[in-house]
Amino acid sequence: KANNKDGIGRLIYYDKSEYYGQWVGGKKHGEGMYIYPNKDVFSGNWLNGKKHGAGTYVFSATGMKYIGEWYENKFLKGKWTYPNGTYF
Repeated sequence: KANNKDGIGRLIYYDKSEYYGQWVGGKKHGEGMYIYPNKDVFSGNWLNGKKHGAGTYVFSATGMKYIGEWYENKFLKGKWTYPNGTYF
């Protein structure tokens, strides 16, 4: 739309990371999933291209998860969970 990404779509970046989700005005906005080059995954809400609102980040190498709230790409509050079920 107006030469910007708009709606639902998938983009594979040059570094092999990828995003699948909603776009508005060329930015990640709404619900979406981003897979990093190291295979970590963020699934949740985006606002103007930044992680914002409810979301889950899974660390591929360790299996640890952060489930909670984000504010402009930063952890705000939530729960860290280890693969053995321990959490804080």
